[in-house]
Amino acid sequence: MSVAEFLEQLQQATIDAAAFFDEPLYVVSITDWPSGEALLKEPVTASGSARISLWPADPADQRHIPSPGTKGVLFTTSTFSLKSSGNMTLYAPKRSWKVDVKPGDDDDQILGLKRLNLKSMYNDPSQMREALAWHLFGHIGIPAARHTYARVALNGAYRGLYSVIEQIDRRFLRRWFSKGGRGNVYKAYCGDIGCATLEYRQDAGGDDSGRQYLGNPASKHPTYRLKTNKDDPDANTYTTSRR
Repeated sequence: MSVAEFLEQLQQATIDAAAFFDEPLYVVSITDWPSGEALLKEPVTASGSARISLWPADPADQRHIPSPGTKGVLFTTSTFSLKSSGNMTLYAPKRSWKVDVKPGDDDDQILGLKRLNLKSMYNDPSQMREALAWHLFGHIGIPAARHTYARVALNGAYRGLYSVIEQIDRRFLRRWFSKGGRGNVYKAYCGDIGCATLEYRQDAGGDDSGRQYLGNPASKHPTYRLKTNKDDPDANTYTTSRR
């Protein structure tokens, strides 16, 4: 593939992803899933006749699982994986899910997206907190994930309204930052220096280079976990610049 062809594909994926999040509501239907309501701490690849399908829906339609309308089924595949997600919602009655389409193959994507993040909003009675926050951040120019909603059905049973949030990945970095999406992405957890609060950290000498966000370098559970460039010694030092 030439550089021009790659850039053309990248531009089309960006357009497609924007179009995806412009839709106000989808139906995500997972059928013939053998594990049912099982807690999936690790990704489970679909087998047998399991399939995921996705199509736009009208928010005014009162049916829990409306059938595909005039736009039809937007995406369907039998090659995907499913994993339970979240911290507070991992053991909640209404679980959050991560769906990876055709694991390991970048060519099979949902309008430029490799992953669907289906957040249950179990702790949000309004079902609007994240939607409003992401919209506000994006409106004022803060790098923010795009958002929409989906009604989720598992083996024909309605599981509720879910928040669909853009994956923070290299494509997200390319959209918001320079250097071709090669920057570092960190995810906040409760880990070796306590629970992440996003507070400004510096040492007694005033050093705020980033090292203060990493406790024991050998810890398997850092509070701020690097999600990109893990194998690049020039980039994974938790400093503000490369060596």
